[in-house]
Amino acid sequence: MKIEKTNFFPVEIHSFFVEKQTCEEILKIVKEEKDNWSKNLLNVKAKTSGWDGLRFPIIKNISNFCCETVLPKIHSLNNWSCEEAWVNVYEKGDYTEVHNHASKKYSAILIVKSKCNALVFKNIANMYSLGNFKKEHQDEKILEKDGLFIFFPSWLFHYVEKCTDERITVAFNFYNEEF
Repeated sequence: MKIEKTNFFPVEIHSFFVEKQTCEEILKIVKEEKDNWSKNLLNVKAKTSGWDGLRFPIIKNISNFCCETVLPKIHSLNNWSCEEAWVNVYEKGDYTEVHNHASKKYSAILIVKSKCNALVFKNIANMYSLGNFKKEHQDEKILEKDGLFIFFPSWLFHYVEKCTDERITVAFNFYNEEF
């Protein structure tokens, strides 16, 4: 696994790709469960599994891998825990409002299935009209690909534009007492 680092604004964003089989297992859960899910989990205007996505063994395994392997490489700290995870199923026209996860330490989004490149990280300077709108001050739209797993500081504002096609993701919030 190669973890890539990208600097936005400058904020470090880390990413790598999960195996196709991982996405396929999540897609099976979605197919079986999504009709029981509802919309409007706070800022998410799409169907979600609710905060307790860790009830699914594959999601729990992914979170354990992140806590034991990925996050210690990003921050050189141990003792990470996943506080919550949720699966999102966006249909055409669904979106997420601008928000952050400020009470957490690190967040992640696994792009399970996407054709719409809808995830955008906000440049905080633009939010407060402090930027002069040069290229380096623009918001960063992510080129989404199936299996892309993105890690970012929880305080970083982000949103999902209105989707033009089905988009399935898993969101995670992580905590570390040492951080």
